[in-house]
Amino acid sequence: LGNTCYMNSCIQTLRACPPFLEAMKTAGSPSNLNNLPDQIAGELTSTISNVYHMLSSSNEEAVSPFLFWATLRKNYPQFGEMDPSSGGPMQHDANECWTLLMHAFQNKLKAVENSTPTGSYTNLIDQQFGIKMESVIKCTETGDNVNEPETKVNETELQLSCFLDKEVKYLMSGIKNKFSGEIEKRAESLDRNAIFSKTTKITRLPAFLAVQMVRFFYKAGKNGAAGVNAKILKEIKFPKVLDLKEVCSDDLSDKIQKGRDRFDQMDDWKRE
Repeated sequence: LGNTCYMNSCIQTLRACPPFLEAMKTAGSPSNLNNLPDQIAGELTSTISNVYHMLSSSNEEAVSPFLFWATLRKNYPQFGEMDPSSGGPMQHDANECWTLLMHAFQNKLKAVENSTPTGSYTNLIDQQFGIKMESVIKCTETGDNVNEPETKVNETELQLSCFLDKEVKYLMSGIKNKFSGEIEKRAESLDRNAIFSKTTKITRLPAFLAVQMVRFFYKAGKNGAAGVNAKILKEIKFPKVLDLKEVCSDDLSDKIQKGRDRFDQMDDWKRE
């Protein structure tokens, strides 16, 4: 199929999510799908479920996801672009494909009843991949005329991002880059823009945590030439167990502490 590693990585990653695979087994039944008028989501759900069916039932070492690839290209023409130098399909960012698929499955796959994590969810993707965060925004300027109230903003994401720069060598370092920083926005008490600090904490972790390696950045062209999306080719080290406690809220940290204690007890037992 050519340069389709971006698509294959998404297929293989979702295959590691048992609730998603279970949903794929019953994707042909309308009663197991959200009744939203989204034709693209329906086509993608149907064709990718066929890929997982082939993978589970075939005795071959590999199967061809051609129908799913054709559906992806039909609905998102950018994946059908051809490389003029090689004549084959162009390379694409796996995260772009992942984001589009997640949005489609949000509209089609129902949440699993009596599932962990619990909560009120209408679709499987939010239930199994959703990350809730709370950000506290404070004005950094001081003075008698500064009277900006502290504000809190709640956000929901389907992945964390590891932002790469020359200082980042480890996965957690890149993730933490997003959780504290400064933004410029309007300060009503000053009647002008001002600098605000923004501190973010995770308030809900999902059953399956997706992390994007942000390797692409816009590189301006020189001498009037058009800019390009450049890729950061840098090795990032990551642990076998990703400990996110330091970016969790106090309430969430208390909830996960019992699990951390059990791991500590297991490590002590192994050392004895």
